[in-house]
Amino acid sequence: MLAKQNRLTTHEFNTAFKNGRRFHGELATMLYMPSTTVKAAVVVSGKTTNIKPVRNKLRRQVYEIVRASQKVAPRTGTYIFLLKKEALRANYATLSQSITKLLAKQLNT
Repeated sequence: MLAKQNRLTTHEFNTAFKNGRRFHGELATMLYMPSTTVKAAVVVSGKTTNIKPVRNKLRRQVYEIVRASQKVAPRTGTYIFLLKKEALRANYATLSQSITKLLAKQLNT
């Protein structure tokens, strides 16, 4: 889990969702908006799965991937990850690879 200071408020979330740049991957879509600090949110829709423990596990995994990647390559910005249904069947390594690719796409543009 990310520290509270690195999580988005409702206002920040709505602003980033409206104005953020979208990057599409195999297992997730990432919305990015430049800012001076790093903040992130992970969304797993109830349409993806209606089993809450499964959604929460996916959220925790993505938060951990973002936290770990921040240690390796510090970056700034506001990130929202929208997980797709395919993420349910993916293992941690595949999910990590997909999220890392999305973060790299953002750096390349």
